Amino acid sequence: MARKISYKQAVNEALDLEMARDPSVILMGEDIVGGAGAPGEDDAWGGVLGVTKGRRSLEAAQLLEREGVDVEVIDLRTLSPIDWDTVIESVEKTGRLVAVDEAHPRCSIAADVTAFVAEHAFGALKCAPQAVTAPHASTPFAPALEAIYLPTAESIAAAVRKAIGRKMAVA
Repeated sequence: MARKISYKQAVNEALDLEMARDPSVILMGEDIVGGAGAPGEDDAWGGVLGVTKGRRSLEAAQLLEREGVDVEVIDLRTLSPIDWDTVIESVEKTGRLVAVDEAHPRCSIAADVTAFVAEHAFGALKCAPQAVTAPHASTPFAPALEAIYLPTAESIAAAVRKAIGRKMAVA
């Protein structure tokens, strides 16, 4: 019976060769980190730097930057394996975590990430990890309803403000 680790190594070795030819190839278990990374952190996954959540996470970072808050945005890129080292390093640097996920709050990646950080980096946290998710309700079909159902740049920014102890946006 083959060991799973050897499969991951083989895939990553093959991808290393492919990355030399095509930089758009994503290595499994390696995150993308963006932003300046001071007081807040917005931890996101999957399509986060894509059409919906990622754009909104980056919009939130831009809103907060205008308020003088640097936010480190992480795109986990893969959910299995997750690059826990990058997440933990960021939490140790910022002391905070805001996990953004379009899924419901129960059994979501946001819940998994906040639980992992609470278990493995509790001493580095300056406040409780925050999760910004869709409400615990059925996903609406209508585009207009879906737009308000999903996390918004403002709801993400509000969670970061809460994590750093600010009440509201600075005018």
